[in-house]
Amino acid sequence: MARFAKDGLSAGLRAIAADAGVTAGLIVHHFGSKEGLRQACDEEVLRLAAQAKTDSEVMGGPVDLLTQMARTEDYVPATAYALRSLVEGGPLGAALLESVVLDTAHYMSAGVASGHVAPTSDEERRSRYLVYSGFGALVLFARYAASDPTDVEAVVREFMEWSGPVAAELFSTALLTDSEALATYVQAMRGADAGN
Repeated sequence: MARFAKDGLSAGLRAIAADAGVTAGLIVHHFGSKEGLRQACDEEVLRLAAQAKTDSEVMGGPVDLLTQMARTEDYVPATAYALRSLVEGGPLGAALLESVVLDTAHYMSAGVASGHVAPTSDEERRSRYLVYSGFGALVLFARYAASDPTDVEAVVREFMEWSGPVAAELFSTALLTDSEALATYVQAMRGADAGN
């Protein structure tokens, strides 16, 4: 996972074998191919993510899972691999996104029920937007603003320190002062659809 995270998902078997202190042939023997090794890595990240969710007392925003994982030394390679998978795409990135979208929708619905979160006409879509926004911001931060993009633990910690106050303010106060902005937007979109 560490080599894939560092060099990308196209990292060579020889480099991976050298890191592990084994031969490339032994990797092929155990996993069948590099793709088989990638699949095993994906499965391990999803297993660790499920464990991190179980161990976490609070799962709130869309990057909380990676934050939880990055704080535990055993999870750091998996977190780096997960970030790389999100950037490069593939089954793990898709599975991780869907898992976090479902969790976010659950927590948002609970927040609506308790009166701490404003209701919405489409919880799944709102939750998906929040997840995409959160992961997108994290990926861009890692690429363009992090002090050391190779240190995933530091990247996630630095991102949370940078984004936490901004997100708290954005979500706890109204961004737009015009309470009719949503109605105006919906009406304009309906007009645009009617014109097509």
